[in-house]
Amino acid sequence: MKKLIPLLITAFVFGWSSVSPAGWEAGGKIGYDSNVDRSINSGKSDTLFTGYFSYMKEAARDRKVDWTFFSMVEGTAYAEYSDLNYIGGTLAPGVTFSFGPVWSLNLSPFIQGKAVSDSEQTAAAFGAKVNIRQQWTDSFYTGEYYQYTDSQADEDIYSYTENAFGAFIGYNWTPRFFTELSYEYARGDSFQSIGTSSTVQISGFGNGPRQRYSTVFDEQLIKERVSRHTIGINAGFDFTKSLFSVAGYSYSTAEGDLGTTDIHFISVGLGYRF
Repeated sequence: MKKLIPLLITAFVFGWSSVSPAGWEAGGKIGYDSNVDRSINSGKSDTLFTGYFSYMKEAARDRKVDWTFFSMVEGTAYAEYSDLNYIGGTLAPGVTFSFGPVWSLNLSPFIQGKAVSDSEQTAAAFGAKVNIRQQWTDSFYTGEYYQYTDSQADEDIYSYTENAFGAFIGYNWTPRFFTELSYEYARGDSFQSIGTSSTVQISGFGNGPRQRYSTVFDEQLIKERVSRHTIGINAGFDFTKSLFSVAGYSYSTAEGDLGTTDIHFISVGLGYRF
């Protein structure tokens, strides 16, 4: 696709008059990705550093219908593969319907932009998310969601459409500490790397846009439909009403005709609520 207009989407508050919970947040985290090139053989790992600034307006619990809003700008730098460095932004207005004290439903379209040092991966995306939540007690909650994403990059090999279904379960052990488990199944396009001299049979993919050599990874990339499974665990601790910490681990497998990609991702971070 052609060069994208305004890829860094700046987040602004639109001035709602509401008593709904809302606030600004800033933070940073360090992460480790075991397979940045999405290899079906032996993936390349890297450490990354992310900083973000966001605004969120949540729905008021005493309203049957209320508006929500989320916006964020972020930047990420990779320790080794600097061509993957990017800046990006998200805008996601929404509406929440509450069905009593337990059940709620949020509908939220979103748009995203990402400008990557490797310009071939620069992309703009749009989609929508349906999130159902059950607040069983003050401490225990569960939820389910569906998300559709259509991301268009400067090179087709990095573009994708995806349908994702997920579920999560969480518990607030104290007013300051929580843990959460999650699972997601997704079906969609993905690039996978197969090395510089691979014995993988790729004749069925032709020589069109679904196959490309990456100078960033020094490998051949193939784009195909994959089924992805992801399990994750997250935890958070509030030091004060403003200062908090988060940590997470996820394991993903993406299986296609070429083979299976395995990804471990670990992150820890600090944030501050204004």
